[in-house]
Amino acid sequence: MVEDVKSESKEKFTFHYYGHPGWPTEDPYGKVGTCPIEIKRRNGKTTVIITEPEGMVTTSVTNMIEAIATKLYYHCLRNEAPAAITWMQHDIRDMSGQESICDVLLIWNGEQYVDPQWSRRRPVADYCH
Repeated sequence: MVEDVKSESKEKFTFHYYGHPGWPTEDPYGKVGTCPIEIKRRNGKTTVIITEPEGMVTTSVTNMIEAIATKLYYHCLRNEAPAAITWMQHDIRDMSGQESICDVLLIWNGEQYVDPQWSRRRPVADYCH
């Protein structure tokens, strides 16, 4: 009997990034933001979950998602096909005050991710880890 073996790995870490210059202060370099990252690999598929923490003091993950995804790609996902990575945004509190998660479609232009499109926002409880 052949056993169905599934390869699975998880990686969690905090990512640091600079927000847009001049927001929310006149700091020309932008303030440093942090966001928890979870990278899941299962059966040859990679999913990256970027969490928008509460109490941001710099540009939000939503407004920096292309830059964050591009930096993550170059730092730790270079062996992956850029278009094959599934990106998700996890909000501790979305605009309705609820915790939610959504898919984010990002286009790879050969050098960086561009043109984010958010879809399928749903409660975190509906998402199977």
